[in-house]
Amino acid sequence: LPIYLLLGYYFVDREFFARFKFVANSKLNLNMENVFSLFKNIKKEISKRCVIIEFSDQNLKLVEAKLINKKISFRAFRSIKLPSEALDKGVPTDKEKMSKLISDLLNEENINTKSASVVLNSESIFIKNIYTPNNLTKFQAIKYLNSSPNQQLPIPISQLDFDLIESHEKASKKTEKVFLLIAIPKKLTNQISETLNLANLNLKLLDFDCISNTRLLYKEQRNLKAREYILLLDFKKDATLLTL
Repeated sequence: LPIYLLLGYYFVDREFFARFKFVANSKLNLNMENVFSLFKNIKKEISKRCVIIEFSDQNLKLVEAKLINKKISFRAFRSIKLPSEALDKGVPTDKEKMSKLISDLLNEENINTKSASVVLNSESIFIKNIYTPNNLTKFQAIKYLNSSPNQQLPIPISQLDFDLIESHEKASKKTEKVFLLIAIPKKLTNQISETLNLANLNLKLLDFDCISNTRLLYKEQRNLKAREYILLLDFKKDATLLTL
């Protein structure tokens, strides 16, 4: 029967509906709670919203974001103080406890989406200028780094998840191009992804606070003249981070 008929039976004769069971895949018994749960899961699957989660300074920050008419709208901002042992290098230490906290916050704020973006602080990342042949695009440069025997990093690149940003800095050699490499150990990425999975979320984007800040100044960076710099200061509880 169509689902609206089932709902109609429910309101007309609750006693009859209480006895009515529909078996799906020989296991699932649909009652009203199952119906609403099913609709909620469908809404999560098709939702274009995204929940943004930031782990920083022993805090969990969470907000829902949605693109409306080419503008980003934010809703349901939450900030929760965490115990000192909850994070290590900006990454959750206990997946089960952190996922439970995230799930509770999503339910409290009625956030129905499976898409999640995570922002980490600078403790968890490795940033370095790397050099490639000057005729490579970003994606070609990534392939070059993965296959090149000439390692420019203290950690094997096979152990890192990384991205490249093309630098406006000119290399000392005309045959080279400079990229800014932003990397995080894969074990930390896996820890974050597994935590989100337990909260019924899918990791869509991993970003870093210092990189997010510099991205906001992209136009200003393009207009910099020789020997001009932009200095960003991020005042943390225990330290001040400097980005040049």
